Amino acid sequence: AAGEFTPTGGSYPRDLASWFSDRINVLTFIPVAYHAGIRDLSGTTNLATYIQAAIDWCEANAPRCVLYFPRGRYYLTAGLTCNKGITLLGDGIGVQHDQTPNTKDYGTAFDYNGAAGATILAYEAISGASERRVAGGGVIDIAFNGNALAATGLSIKSVMESKFRLFADNCTSHGLYTGVVAT
Repeated sequence: AAGEFTPTGGSYPRDLASWFSDRINVLTFIPVAYHAGIRDLSGTTNLATYIQAAIDWCEANAPRCVLYFPRGRYYLTAGLTCNKGITLLGDGIGVQHDQTPNTKDYGTAFDYNGAAGATILAYEAISGASERRVAGGGVIDIAFNGNALAATGLSIKSVMESKFRLFADNCTSHGLYTGVVAT
């Protein structure tokens, strides 16, 4: 059918939307000019706006998808918010970059350099929703570096649903007052 693709060796065609709903690469939303700085850990451009745009797009178009962050350092000067249960997947946490700067085994890291006391990533219920819940989602293989500025790496806020399942798997935090907080 029109608009459907079957990979070489595959048996079942899928439309383009279903291909992208499985795993979406965050670099699709970040200008190519910044990709080298992410990979070689030298980037100092705030990527929060681009990453938040990726999160927002996923929540609107592919809820419960996986937003993939390839290995590298994602420089942020503002926090990020999720509220529709997508999963953020990195390429591992690497070694502790505060002890081994600019190592090639950096993994995937959110490197916060904004206002003091902020939260790097917040999963929070939609304001005014009849049910204050986030349907699943989580963070896998991402390091949170607060540089002694951010107060919290991962925050779960205003979620009231008892069946809520948010996970953080193989994540680490550096330079934060609190790694994970639920309020």
